Amino acid sequence: MWKTCGNKALTTAAMLLLVAERATAAGFQSTTHSAAGVGRANAGEAVIADNASVLGRNPAAMTRFDRPAVSGGLNLVMPMTEVTDVSANGLGQTVAMPDEDLNSVRPSPHFYLIQPLSDRFAVGTAVYSNFATGTEFSTSFNKSGALQGAPIPALGGLVGGKTEVTTVNLNVSAAYEVIKGLSLGLGLDVLYGSGTFERPAYVFGNDTGAGLNFEGDGWSVGWDAGLMYEINEGNRFGLSYHSGMAFTAKGDGSAGGETFDETKLNLPARAEFSGFHQVARDWALHYSLQWIGWSAFDQIEFGDLVKEYNWEDTLRYAVGTTYTISPAWTWRAGLAYDESPVKAEYRTVSIPDSNRIWYSTGATWTAASQHSSVDIAFTYIQGEQLDVSETASPTPFVVNSNTETNAVIVGASYNYRF
Repeated sequence: MWKTCGNKALTTAAMLLLVAERATAAGFQSTTHSAAGVGRANAGEAVIADNASVLGRNPAAMTRFDRPAVSGGLNLVMPMTEVTDVSANGLGQTVAMPDEDLNSVRPSPHFYLIQPLSDRFAVGTAVYSNFATGTEFSTSFNKSGALQGAPIPALGGLVGGKTEVTTVNLNVSAAYEVIKGLSLGLGLDVLYGSGTFERPAYVFGNDTGAGLNFEGDGWSVGWDAGLMYEINEGNRFGLSYHSGMAFTAKGDGSAGGETFDETKLNLPARAEFSGFHQVARDWALHYSLQWIGWSAFDQIEFGDLVKEYNWEDTLRYAVGTTYTISPAWTWRAGLAYDESPVKAEYRTVSIPDSNRIWYSTGATWTAASQHSSVDIAFTYIQGEQLDVSETASPTPFVVNSNTETNAVIVGASYNYRF
């Protein structure tokens, strides 16, 4: 029979191998900062500046506004993960585990305000999310994967459980046109984050309480900077940088019978280059190249417990187009390719992360007064199907599975220029 106290160290080691993976997949970076951006796969987001949401990507672009502007709305992110052909292997045994469908709906609200103070100087404030995720495996999955004679609980709970991460980014920024055509911007980011992590340790169908549990929240501070260069009204470039953040969440936690009161991790820095070109009176092309510094995400600390990672920096490529149908209607579309930071040999059952392709479209309706407009958007994200063979040590077991994650994003925003 499993003895919680007698195997405390081994339980802790198993937790460190498998904990919090779902919360740290590449998908936990939120790029749904506006409905207009979702509709063009975020192509050109650091420079288009067709509404106030550009503040979330490049503060320098605020100088394009000659009157106060607000933008607010909601995107719904709906990831759909299928975990199939799952089995626990070890000690000469192969134990089948149930398939799992993980579907959820995560709201991502946003609000932006830009206030020009002169024809060359503007300030702004924003509220949006940069990181978020949430999954919860079923009880039947968490109880599955028990190996007879193995000195560990059922593997399902160790690789499944529940993860809930929510962040809110509060930003204040200023921008100044230093010379004609060249603007610089600088901002302060204050991030609030909260999270719940549960990895239950089931033995003979009962939760021993020896798994990992943590619930807490915390604050962190970072900064962002950007520049925008306008060749002319129809051609411009933007470059922005958002600093990484060292984040600590305070709360109540336990693992393997040991208690702790904080979790520490590093959030990645991001840099983006964007271009916008009005190639015809009613037609524009735009694009973005984004770098995400995932190599900074080297470990998660749960008190004195440390989970090491081997993540790599990634790139995101996006191209899009905007077509003005009439003074009232504008159509947009985009295509993007997201790289995964997880190398093949470090995949786990609880990281259904892969390279992804975005297929996006959207539209804007503008009122006759030209003061207000409404954006709507739709994106389908196609992920790769992955074969996962996860080896854990010091206990000689392997969890095999196939995973595939796709997602749908729908959004709407309201914009107003005074």
